[in-house]
Amino acid sequence: MRGSRPSSLVAVARVLSPKDALALSGPDGALLFAVRAATVVELREADDAAAGELREAGVDPAVPTAAEERAYLLLGRLHGA
Repeated sequence: MRGSRPSSLVAVARVLSPKDALALSGPDGALLFAVRAATVVELREADDAAAGELREAGVDPAVPTAAEERAYLLLGRLHGA
């Protein structure tokens, strides 16, 4: 059961690449799951920090997010053309 894994598994997972975690994971994929969880936590922390910096500069974080989404849509259109 994943909920019963020790927290040290997440600490180990932070230093492994997803490819290495997949190679080392047992049949339940616990190590790969821990790597993914650690990655999500790091991304959310970075996103929160960036949003805080934007707010301090007087920029609404939704504005660059919307511009990024538009850019990806345009890139998708160009790639499909």
